Formats: sequence, structure tokens, C-alpha cells
Amino acid sequence: MAVLIIGAVGAGVYLSRPSHQSSTTTSSAVVNPFKITYMSLIVGYNGGLFQLSFRDTSGKPILGIVTVLYTKTQAVLCTGASGSMSFTNCLPGAAKSYTYTPPAGGSLAANSSFSGYDSGAGPGSAIPGQGYTLTIKAWYADNSVVTENFTVSATAGS
Repeated sequence: MAVLIIGAVGAGVYLSRPSHQSSTTTSSAVVNPFKITYMSLIVGYNGGLFQLSFRDTSGKPILGIVTVLYTKTQAVLCTGASGSMSFTNCLPGAAKSYTYTPPAGGSLAANSSFSGYDSGAGPGSAIPGQGYTLTIKAWYADNSVVTENFTVSATAGS
């Protein structure tokens, strides 16, 4: 009789368990990985100055970054062998685009900070008070690519 009672209790426990199992899926996708720490577009009489400073917060090693400020005369900054950002680090890419100079050690450290400036924008490239799109595109060591857009407002210089 004891065997019959234990068997009935075991069957009741088995039948009362949930009929589905829950699972969680973790994705390695990075959403909005860039934290802007400083961004400025100053328009002057004889030229302009675009300054940018940001940090990658993805937690992944970086192969390279290209930033493009879409003014009449684009301001382009690319990472170089040491991780510094300037136009001279940019290499010609497909369809009139740019790519980065590969880093000396294979990749740049995760969560790195980047900064650079472009003073090559001539007069008429931007209008004070108008907003312009800034695109930051990063290539990561795990073969993922992330693009994020920001808006930069032009200000008049003195």
C-alpha cells in the first residue's frame, strides 16, 4: 500500500508541473554604444571648427571608427594605428566613402575614449543655428558593425 501512495504522490507532482519551460536568450547586439562627452561645430568668417569627443560603451574590442559630419563640406574623422582620430587616418573606401586605418595591435581596447577635430570646413559649409547629422560607425573585433546618428547644432564663432 505504501508503494501505491508514493507512486500516486509522484504522479501528482509530475502532472502539476508547468507544461512549458521558460528560456532566456542573450543577444550580443549593441544598441547606442556611443556616449558623447563633447561635440561642437563653430562657424567663422573664414572657416569652421568641428570638435568631437566620445566614449564607446559596448564593452567589445574595436577595429576602427569613422565619423562623418554631414555639412556642405563633410568633416570626416577616422581612427588610426594608435586610436587617435583625424582625417589623415581615413582611407578611401567604396562608393566615395572612408574607412579607418587598422590599429597596430589588431584592435583597440573595449570602452575606449576618442577625440578629434576638423578645421578644414570652409566658409558656407555650415549655417549657425542649423542642425547637422553626425554619423559614428564602428567595426568591432567580433565582426559586428554599429552605426549611430546624432545631431550637431552649428554656432557662430567670434
